[in-house]
Formats: sequence, C-alpha cells, structure tokens
Amino acid sequence: MKIITCASYGASGSSALTDLVAEYSNVKRMTDAEFRFLHDPDGISDLEFQLVECHNRHNAGRALKRFWRQCQFNGGNRIHKRYERFFDGKYLELSKQYVDALTDFTCKGWWDFDLLDKGDKRDFYMYRKKIEDRIFKTIPLTHKRVLDNEIMFFSHPSEEQFLSVTRKYVHALMEAANLEGKEYIEVDQIVGSQNIDRYLRYFSDPIEVFVVDRDPRDIYVLEKVYYPIHYGSYNNDSAEVFCKKFKYVRESGDPKKSTSEHIHYLQFEDFLFDYERVVKEIENATGLKTENHTKKFQYLNPLKSVNNVQTWIEQPGLYEDIRYIENALSEYLYPFDRHSRDEVVGIPVADKTKF
Repeated sequence: MKIITCASYGASGSSALTDLVAEYSNVKRMTDAEFRFLHDPDGISDLEFQLVECHNRHNAGRALKRFWRQCQFNGGNRIHKRYERFFDGKYLELSKQYVDALTDFTCKGWWDFDLLDKGDKRDFYMYRKKIEDRIFKTIPLTHKRVLDNEIMFFSHPSEEQFLSVTRKYVHALMEAANLEGKEYIEVDQIVGSQNIDRYLRYFSDPIEVFVVDRDPRDIYVLEKVYYPIHYGSYNNDSAEVFCKKFKYVRESGDPKKSTSEHIHYLQFEDFLFDYERVVKEIENATGLKTENHTKKFQYLNPLKSVNNVQTWIEQPGLYEDIRYIENALSEYLYPFDRHSRDEVVGIPVADKTKF
C-alpha cells in the first residue's frame, strides 16, 4: 500500500490534487477530512520533541497526556465520530496502544500543569484546587490531596525507538483505513507544507507528497468575496495584511523547497492549463497507471474549475487591492498571459458558479 498526500498553505487549491488522484480505481480515498495528527500542535512531531529531542521529566509526561487528549478529540464522539469512522472504529484503540508503547512507566502523582489542563476556567480551577490542597495539608492524620487519582507518565525513548513505534502506529492506522486492500491510499494533509522531511520519517515506506500553491490574487478574491464565511484566515483582511500573512505562511518553518524525490511542488493553475503534463508528472511520481484513470474528469473537471481563476477581473471595486498584491507578491503570480482558456480540457459545463 502506497500513501499519496497533499499539503497546502490554506485555500491554495490542494483539492485539485486530491480530486484528480481519487479518479484512479486502485486508490482508497481519505479526503473527506484532514488528517493532521503528525504536525498539529500536540501531535506526533511535538511528542518527539518533548520525549526525544528536548527531554524533561515533567514535559515528557505532559506531552503524552496532551497527545492522548488530542487523540480523544480527533476520535470524536457518538454525535460526530471524526477519525473513528475512517479507521474502522480503531483509531482510539490504536492510539492508546501507541501511547502505552511509548510509556516507560506510570505512577500516581500530579504537578501544577495537571491542574492547568483541567476544567474550562483553567486559571480559576488551578488556584482553587491549590487552596484546597493547602487546607488538606493542615488536617491532622489525613493524607488526602487534590487529584489523588492523577497518573504521571514517564517516557524517554531514543530517536530510533520513537521512530520504530511511530511507524508501526501510522502503518496500523493506514491498514485499518484501507479495508479494501487497495494499492494506494490517498490521505489528505497528513504532512504539513513546511518541514516536510521531518514528517516523512514517521512512515515505514516512502510516501509521495504534493504541495500545491495558487495565485494570491485569486485566493484574496475568493476568500473575500465568494467565501465570506469560509473557514479561512483572509476573509476580513486588508490587502496589506493579506500579503503579510501570505508571505508568513510560505516563509515559516523551513521555507526552502525540499530536494527529496518524494516531495513535488505543483501550481493549481497548471491542473487547468497544463492538465496532461500534470497528470503525467503525478503518474510518474506515484506509479499510478493511465489504465486505472477510470473516472477522468468526474472529480477534477478543468472546464469547471477554470471558473475559479482570474476572479479579480470581475471585481473592479478591488482594483487597488489587486495592484497592491501584484506589487507585494510579484514572485507568486501565475503567468496567465502565457495561457489561453482554449487550452483547458474537460467536460463542458453551463454552470459558471465559483466553488
């Protein structure tokens, strides 16, 4: 089973990659949610830092607790199952086994951050509990303390041990997700768009990562005009703030493009104006075969998606904003002048709605 994933910078068009790959008959599609547990805060990367790279007896135990708390959030509940529905109901079970495998030993005990991490009004809770604890200490012949049943975790694996346990965990999750036993599994956003080489270490076998970017002018207009309540970060930004955020996202972490043969950088617009070349590039990188491309244009239809480019032309009221973006982010502009909409292939559609 080979893993294919995409990474984006937020509203940068990575769904073009996921939709295209999903058109192949031998691909298991895992794109109805983002599976960010490797690189999200309190995820596996943070866990490695606390347990291996910058170990501290208190921090390591708290990192394991916070990772498990994130797992419980990701797992979902009866109303919204979240990850559990994608991993055959085994996400929490496998995650608990992973935490246990990383834990050297446990014992009863607690410290201030255990108080801080509990309750909604955490500061109030912490200080109230500390006052209660002082009162308990003054009572003769009692050994009662607050958080009497709290468990402390202790863990200090070597890098080799951590990676071995993590790879088994990630592989077990992918096996649970791919009950059909398909040759490929496509998992959305399982690595971030920066520091990718770090995350690749968490897989037993090489995976193929596609990082997709997009012309900033379209991101600005689509987020500001067409998706005003979209879960994005640009909805209410001025052009100046938008440009600062745009550069910040792309220059954070390790801004250099990785030289790994398993990381591929694509432009959203090329899926539309240079479709055949992009398809061949993806097939060559992944091993996907043309004969398995049985649902061509069913999920990614360039003749429909082309409605989402050069959207600023229809927004004369944003003229000054677009000029500002063009000057501030000139290196990120797509060369539309080199392409014609006559080059776009796909299934003709009458609907010109932005999506």
